[in-house]
Amino acid sequence: MNPTTTTRRGFVTATAALGLSLKYGCSSETPEQRPAQIYRGWEDLMRNKWTWDRVVRGSRGINCTGHCAFNLYVRNGIVWREEQQGEYGASGDDVPDYGPRGCQKGLRQAKQMYGKQRVLYPMKRVGERAEGQWQRISWDQALTEIADKFIDYAVTDGPTSISYAMGTAMILKRAVFGGLFRFGNITGCEIPETFAGVGDLPVGAFMTLGHPLPGDNMAAVYKSKCCLVWVCNPAATRIPDAHFFWEARYNGTDVVVISPDFNPSAMHASKWVNLKPGTDAALAMAMVQTIIADGTIDWEYVREQTDLPFLVRLDNQKFLRASDLDDAGQEDGFYFWDADKQAPVLAPGTGFKPAFGPAAEEPKESLLLGDFEPALEGQWTVASKDGDVAVTTVYELVKQNAQNYTPENVAEITGVNPSVTRNIARSFAGSGAGMIFAGYRVNKWLHGDLILRAWLLMCALTGDTGRAGGGVQTTNLPRADGLNKYAFDGLGPRLRVAALAVWDYAKSDNQQLNAAIYGDEIADHIDSHYREAIERRWMPDYSKKPWNMAIMAGHNPVSWRASGERWRETALSKVKTLVAITPDMSATAMHSDYVLPAAHHYEIQDMTMEGRTPYVHVLNAAVEPLGDSKPDWFIQKELLEKISQLAVERSIGPIQDSMFGQPIERDYTQAGELFTLNGKFKEPRDVVEFLF
Repeated sequence: MNPTTTTRRGFVTATAALGLSLKYGCSSETPEQRPAQIYRGWEDLMRNKWTWDRVVRGSRGINCTGHCAFNLYVRNGIVWREEQQGEYGASGDDVPDYGPRGCQKGLRQAKQMYGKQRVLYPMKRVGERAEGQWQRISWDQALTEIADKFIDYAVTDGPTSISYAMGTAMILKRAVFGGLFRFGNITGCEIPETFAGVGDLPVGAFMTLGHPLPGDNMAAVYKSKCCLVWVCNPAATRIPDAHFFWEARYNGTDVVVISPDFNPSAMHASKWVNLKPGTDAALAMAMVQTIIADGTIDWEYVREQTDLPFLVRLDNQKFLRASDLDDAGQEDGFYFWDADKQAPVLAPGTGFKPAFGPAAEEPKESLLLGDFEPALEGQWTVASKDGDVAVTTVYELVKQNAQNYTPENVAEITGVNPSVTRNIARSFAGSGAGMIFAGYRVNKWLHGDLILRAWLLMCALTGDTGRAGGGVQTTNLPRADGLNKYAFDGLGPRLRVAALAVWDYAKSDNQQLNAAIYGDEIADHIDSHYREAIERRWMPDYSKKPWNMAIMAGHNPVSWRASGERWRETALSKVKTLVAITPDMSATAMHSDYVLPAAHHYEIQDMTMEGRTPYVHVLNAAVEPLGDSKPDWFIQKELLEKISQLAVERSIGPIQDSMFGQPIERDYTQAGELFTLNGKFKEPRDVVEFLF
């Protein structure tokens, strides 16, 4: 055989030996000292893959909403491979367990951890931003220079000229999330949130329910009898939980995927409805019209648990209120129509809970109606303090409006045959547990609130909101009791969390952006409400202070921030000092003045909690952090300790600030001790135990 050629077996043998030399390249042994190992081929490579020094429990604190438990197999100080733990039980006797969990992305975490993109040492920019010219510096130099600038900006322009971003890869880890809030509570810096910033906030749900996150645990999918998978693709994006959908289908649930594309979820569904893109609200309203026309309505639920029986004035389309009838009447008192008395009666349990201040008293009234049945249809005349006014019910107006959305009319918009629309609407209404599993995508659309409101109307008519296996499902969040106690302990609530969409509107002149996209009329309309909210002090004016320092941690906003290049030019370029805390080089790090290396998920101690799975997941350090990288919590701690040290050396007095209109002082000389509660918290594990 020609010596320059090789057999398949020879190639596999050679590459196997090369792969092992790369994997175990950190060993302190020299080739001469290392015992000779003869590898016959791939068989030996596979056998060695199943050997390890120890096994560590771990997970990943990223924004996948899965947070699966993994066994991490460590050999020679390296995470050699990962494997899902199979220890998940069920959240009830009537649902399957949560296993199997894990996904292909989770199984590649170790490869990411040892990738070339890893940031190993603190770095300072020496060229222009985004040029990639860096000087390696020590942690002490990095923290000293950043802390010095932090104090300068806080003294000259106040703490609100500094931001510390709420990156999801950081805040999904509970100890460091608490650390972020305590950092902000101590220093007074702004913390722009990420939820609404990336468009994940279900605004339509907040408008309708007064609660932004309707959602149960993932096992609730199995309890549904008709599950409309709408504007999402769980087979690809909810890999650890997708089995609940297919187990439900096997159990008899009608699983319907509504999506323009034939996606992986549609492949496994009972039905696939391929409507035209952007016509979801019209299709939902056609289903509403079908439910009303068929009369498949949970009348008792509608009367008791919804506002559909509430009286509405026909002259101004507003609720009839007690204050309309009497000057002494309350603004939050709403009315039903009593057919027996032929008069309006005050609806029980109506009223608003204050957003701030002392907790509201327990309701004195229940929503329970007993034998009383408020009217749902009709039109009447009520004697108001200003004269007679015609009124009807919310349901009557909904019924009239729904007539515009018959399946025949809507078919021209959606491309969905009327018989298909009626079939799905009837399956949903007659199921006894109708669920709309929606995910996050709809929240990012301009009219996503209307789609959500149409879905919630479907669930209101059928009595599915609040029912096991029913309702609109977007997400859920874990309890924050311990987190808030840690953030506020010994200080009280002095935390600033900025709505990111409003923050960006102020910092990057988004009125101009709206005008360019939607025209002046819409842009001016939005801006008038924005200005009114500021004038009435419903929200802060973030344009008053310059944006001097931005600490970006746990995310990559230069890559994903709305308007992209424009945001970088109009907002980020004005930031005097940009600090990136990151395990990996990114677009944001490239634009930063300082880059601080954060430890990866397998190098830290922390925990994660996902609101839709009933488990706490441990992040236990399998190996030491690579290079000079550190866990985020230690970076927070050491930066505050450096701020304290420099504040003492520079004789910095208390920083004058105000919260809720009240003057307060922030003593930066005590920042380090306040963060650790005078040494009570020495490491993230201490915080985790406190949270428990």
